[in-house]
Amino acid sequence: MHSMRAEWEQERDLIEFDLLLERLQRWSDEGPPIEITERARLLLQRLKPRLQQARLHLDDVLVVGVVGGTGTGKSTLVNALVGEPVCPVGVQRPTTMRPQVVCRQGTELTWPEVEMGGAVVHQRDLPLLDHMVLIDCPDPDTQSSAGMGGTNRNRDILRAVLPHCDVIVYVASQEKYKSQVVSEELQRHAPGAHLVFVQSKAGVDADIRNDWRQTLVASGFAVSNIFRVDAEDALARQAQGQAPDPEFMRLTHLLEQQLAARARHRIKRANILDLYDWMFDRIEDDWTAQRPALEKLDQELQRHHETMRLRLRQQLERHLRTHRSVWRAKVLERIQEQWGGGPFAALLRLFGGGSALLRWLPLSLARNPTQLAITGGVAAATTLRNLWQQQQAAHALTHDAVLGVAAADVHQVRTVLEGYAYEAGLGPMLDTRVGAEREQFVDAALTEMSAQLQQRIETALTVSAERVVDQHAGPMLHGVLEVVFALLPVLVLYQLGRDFFYEHLLLSDPNLLGFDYLLQSVLWILAWGWGLRGVLIWRLNRGLRRDVTRVADEVCTVPMFTAMSADMRHARDTVQRHRLQFTALRAELDRLQQHFGTVELHGVGRRVAHAEPPGS
Repeated sequence: MHSMRAEWEQERDLIEFDLLLERLQRWSDEGPPIEITERARLLLQRLKPRLQQARLHLDDVLVVGVVGGTGTGKSTLVNALVGEPVCPVGVQRPTTMRPQVVCRQGTELTWPEVEMGGAVVHQRDLPLLDHMVLIDCPDPDTQSSAGMGGTNRNRDILRAVLPHCDVIVYVASQEKYKSQVVSEELQRHAPGAHLVFVQSKAGVDADIRNDWRQTLVASGFAVSNIFRVDAEDALARQAQGQAPDPEFMRLTHLLEQQLAARARHRIKRANILDLYDWMFDRIEDDWTAQRPALEKLDQELQRHHETMRLRLRQQLERHLRTHRSVWRAKVLERIQEQWGGGPFAALLRLFGGGSALLRWLPLSLARNPTQLAITGGVAAATTLRNLWQQQQAAHALTHDAVLGVAAADVHQVRTVLEGYAYEAGLGPMLDTRVGAEREQFVDAALTEMSAQLQQRIETALTVSAERVVDQHAGPMLHGVLEVVFALLPVLVLYQLGRDFFYEHLLLSDPNLLGFDYLLQSVLWILAWGWGLRGVLIWRLNRGLRRDVTRVADEVCTVPMFTAMSADMRHARDTVQRHRLQFTALRAELDRLQQHFGTVELHGVGRRVAHAEPPGS
């Protein structure tokens, strides 16, 4: 039952890793065609086989690679761990020119890179090797005799072996511990591996652990403990049937019991996640390097669009003040709709349509068809001219306002912004039309901006008219004007009633107020209404003057200018969405790392800094 549960847990782990790799592959394939995503795709393409291989070998033996500079005693250390001299040692340098693999009988080795390096396999039936394979790696700091043609064959073999190691025993001596050759190889080609640090010549070298620890930390390693052993003495003691010294026994117990037997699965899972973490760090570094250029592009987009917005806003505000009569006409139309009935409201409608009525009034004086045709033609022509003038005035609010942004301005802004977009790496996603096609593109942008402007102005004027009426010509003012206007007609009616009923009927005064009185009364009522209309218009003009800036701000917004840089904004938004998707993948990796945990054992260190991608 326990075995079945372990198998289920392992299958669950495999599903988690498969899902992460699948999402990462989809993120890479669906990325925008820019350099940063191309590098991420190539990096994933290089690491994917290793990730898949590591995922399939979670239950295999622990692979422990022993690395170090030439003459540091790493081969002697392997012999001491095994208890017999299986790896060649000697004074000739380098001694280890081919990987020496020590494993148990029947252990399946499927590492083509190791085989191509001409690995020598030693099979021993030892308890140490029940869950572990030891590899004595070539020295990277010397040139093998087979590689004198300009390439370091030992280093190339080491680079092929390191990715397969779950744990690396880093061996150093007093002579070589400050050399950075081995550290650099581990930084570049062993992402995800756990590290055990060993000073192997304790019998002849001074204690270098404190100084070596500082060197390792400065190189980007997290150092938990450094073992100091005498590998030659340990091998000699075992040959005589004696137990090695306690420090060597602690090292053996760490490798055999704590790592290989009990923590093997955790180490392999942690190594896979660390390899993901390494790859994500590389991609994150690219994003971090690109961020300033993207932020600069954002700033320039906002700055240039704000400049054009202010220019158009000033132009529009000037036109609104110049053609305020059109705006006022909309306000009066709104008042007539909102006020509804009432003598003064009716008079306002009369004043609104009275001018047209007066132009057709001469038709009543025509005496023959010729006079009728001439009078009607003049009236029709005057009416059409006035309508055309009104349309021109209304059109000036929209069409003329675009004159604040010329095609040359759009060309200049477009060129400058393209430069910032290319610096941000968005060049492959931009519209690359040139010549006549580019001019057509700019003209289309201006046409779209003009259409948006006209629509926005029409909407803003309507909203402004409603706002001005609500604030400066509400029901209270309407009531006051209706009462004040009604005073004169009431007085006229009172005078007519008094003259007829009281003076004429009761006092028998034969003189009645005649037509002249009625005509003068009508004229004075009209004049009185015109004066009240003037008061109303004065109040409305005050509201319109205060609302000019607000209307201009409502019309001239930054989104209206996006047509000229739509491709840049689309490219920027696409890259930002891709970046957010990567952040989500990073969060998923962090969740897996937290779920599976890390291997925290005394004597096991980690690599915490990365210099270059593996294989670079």
